[in-house]
Amino acid sequence: MTNYAEFTDVLERYVKARIPFVTIRATERRRVDTALRHVFGRVQLNATVHTITQGLRDLATNTPISDETSIYGALEHVAQQLQLRDNITYIFTDVQDLSNDSPTSRQFRDIANLAEQRGGQIIVLTSDPVWSSLQRLGMSVQLSPPDRDEMATIIERFLADYRGQMRIDWGPDEISRAGTILAGISQLEAETETDRYITWPGQALCYLTGQRVIEALRRELEARDGDRFDL
Repeated sequence: MTNYAEFTDVLERYVKARIPFVTIRATERRRVDTALRHVFGRVQLNATVHTITQGLRDLATNTPISDETSIYGALEHVAQQLQLRDNITYIFTDVQDLSNDSPTSRQFRDIANLAEQRGGQIIVLTSDPVWSSLQRLGMSVQLSPPDRDEMATIIERFLADYRGQMRIDWGPDEISRAGTILAGISQLEAETETDRYITWPGQALCYLTGQRVIEALRRELEARDGDRFDL
């Protein structure tokens, strides 16, 4: 299990060492995006990120670089740039079909070999295993769901947007307890639950009240009917 602080420290070492191929195992792209901007800002290096919706963009500024949204088109662009420039980094966020020997995984292998020759770096976000012949060209790091401390920080930041709009009595102790309860789920799930209890507090209470009433009625009927009880 790798928490956010450990993840960014490991990733920073890989970036500084110019590991030619790095896979990031994670299910939360939003947290990974935040971590990537944090790391590349800290080491003061530029990087280009590819998505299938926006093409190639500058990681720090989100400035468009190319409107090529396909993986194969983006890889051709990367190959051309690696022939011209040293020490460049490209991040791919929407890659499929890397688990086995496939045209996609072989093309990434070729690009990773070229990156190694030019001091470049290819970073791939995935939640799946990566073909062994490709993965052995570099390193892998995993970002686990938020732990208690990170979750408390997420909740505190989320609540800050509401504190100027309504009264929120949560202090450090309440936030710490919430972090403990919500640890292990995704940041989006935690923010959704927190938002639900802030903006629609009666909903959860109604569900719980209804659950208790139904359970009480069931116990009453079980006691009355004995072995004849049947839902």
